[in-house]
Amino acid sequence: MANLQEIDSFISVIKNGSGTERLAAIEAIAHIKDPRAFEPLVDALRDRYSNVRKAAAEVLGEIRDARAVEPLIVLLEDSDPDVGGSAAEALAAIKDSRASGPLVDTLKHGKLQMRHQAAKSLGKFNDRHTVDLLLEALEDADYYTRVLAARAFGSIMDPHTVPALITALRDPNEHVRLEAATSLGEIQDRRAVEPLIMALKDQHSGRHAALALQNFKDSDKIDKLMDALVTVACCQTLHGEDLRLREMLILALRGARDTRVFNLLVTALNNGSEEAIKALGDSKDPRAVSPLVAAFGHFNQYVRKQIGYALSEIGACYSIDFLIAALEDNKGSVREGAAYTLGLPGMNDPRAVFPVLLRTMKDGNSEARATAIFELSDSDDIRAVDLLIKALQDPDSNVRKAAAQALGKPKWTKDARAIMALLSAAAKDAVYAVRGAADESLRGFKEAQSIDLLIQALEDTDSGIRRVAAGTLGDIKDGRAVTPLITVLKDDNSSVRASVAEALGNINDARAVAALITACHDQHSEVSQAAVRAVANIKGHLSAYRLIADLLGRDLWRHEKVVVETDLRRMLESSAASIDSDALVLITQLRDELWSAGPGIMAEGMDYSAVSTSQIKQLASQELLRRGAGM
Repeated sequence: MANLQEIDSFISVIKNGSGTERLAAIEAIAHIKDPRAFEPLVDALRDRYSNVRKAAAEVLGEIRDARAVEPLIVLLEDSDPDVGGSAAEALAAIKDSRASGPLVDTLKHGKLQMRHQAAKSLGKFNDRHTVDLLLEALEDADYYTRVLAARAFGSIMDPHTVPALITALRDPNEHVRLEAATSLGEIQDRRAVEPLIMALKDQHSGRHAALALQNFKDSDKIDKLMDALVTVACCQTLHGEDLRLREMLILALRGARDTRVFNLLVTALNNGSEEAIKALGDSKDPRAVSPLVAAFGHFNQYVRKQIGYALSEIGACYSIDFLIAALEDNKGSVREGAAYTLGLPGMNDPRAVFPVLLRTMKDGNSEARATAIFELSDSDDIRAVDLLIKALQDPDSNVRKAAAQALGKPKWTKDARAIMALLSAAAKDAVYAVRGAADESLRGFKEAQSIDLLIQALEDTDSGIRRVAAGTLGDIKDGRAVTPLITVLKDDNSSVRASVAEALGNINDARAVAALITACHDQHSEVSQAAVRAVANIKGHLSAYRLIADLLGRDLWRHEKVVVETDLRRMLESSAASIDSDALVLITQLRDELWSAGPGIMAEGMDYSAVSTSQIKQLASQELLRRGAGM
């Protein structure tokens, strides 16, 4: 607590300090609230700085000294409306009846911001004098004065104002009627019930009248509302004013606990009432679930969402079984509404996950189907794989791609259905991105059971599946596939043979060399070139020698020159550590001669696997010299 010397110091600063110092001193005094600061604070109301005047008014409102009323009344006309607003708030805090008249004058004639603040301040007075002044203002010729007076009565909540506010429900200005209805809802005087029910027909203030009626006790309103509603709730062909009256009557009944209301709400719902949807949701009555779910079939998408919210208000424990059943309804709107509702917060029951995804895959647009696939990929439901496999036939390529990616999850790598579906997609889909996604997923199938399934696929009747299976085994690089792949190197389909050759090269197993060298002479160039590249990929001194020897002595001329040179160069460069430099010299120096020489450059029938590099060079040179001499 501040001592006397500190207080005297603050007071001195308020009187004599700079603007910034005066403001700081006033803010300090606000925490002390010492009576000796009263006079300096009143003097500060006339300070040349508006922020000082405003701060002084606020502190005087906190001190609540009635001596400040007159100076604060003067401040209501300050040139800065923020200052005047603080003065009005201070007068409301002091609650001296002398301020009522000036505040009402400000409400009538002040600047717009000041008029609002005056109405707010007058709402904190509850003396009869203030009420009488505001009643006069409620009949003022200026509509906005009437609006503000009606608004103030909602805070005062004096029963004496009810008759005037009931009269104001018929005011020619819609804003006055709106404020009158709202204030009557705050006062909650039973005399206002029937006038408010009549006001429900007002297209401008009817909704506020309904909201006001919600505040009344059931005992004060329920019978009158029920009597008014029973004549319109059962009608299916309402229009204009009658339709609006029905909706506003139902809105007024929201939150009512009377058991008689439920049946009327269901009837109104079946006759197209949107307000009945919200009222039934608010009731949290489990009996409302069945009629609400059925109502999905009678409304547009926007209203179906409102039904969903209502069902979520009632709770998943009551709604979930009805909603899951509705996913199989014959009406698409019912299925859509049920699926939407099951996705709302608080409705995430594990039992509903798969049914919702299943329905989305059947009814949703392509974007929704793609999203459902990603959710299915996380599902532990054994039915998910069937849906994903079916999605590989979806008309939208993005959906098919998503399905191919989802089937690559580890939990399905042992599933023969998933493997065969991916092999088919990788082989046959018309879109490159889908084929690529399927290929990528297949590369992850590295478990023993998956390898066995891929090896079995090498015998499939579809050549496309055999080709993709071979390529996948090559990407996985599992040695168990070598022997089956060597067998398929004799496949009737040249694309399959080329894929097998490439796969064997990727696996990099010397057991495949002999078969690959034979394949170097395949009548289809795609196969022979793949075989050349494959042998080049297989590390090992012997295999490289055999390839060089074979190519030097046999069908070199049948390959495109550039392709063969590229393959041989890549082979030699990759195997430089295991091939004598003479072999590289031989190929690079004699490539043109070899190209023109054609077949027979080496003696037929020789076992080239045992021929050394120097012997290859010597024999090749001799043959070239012989041919040159004879030309």
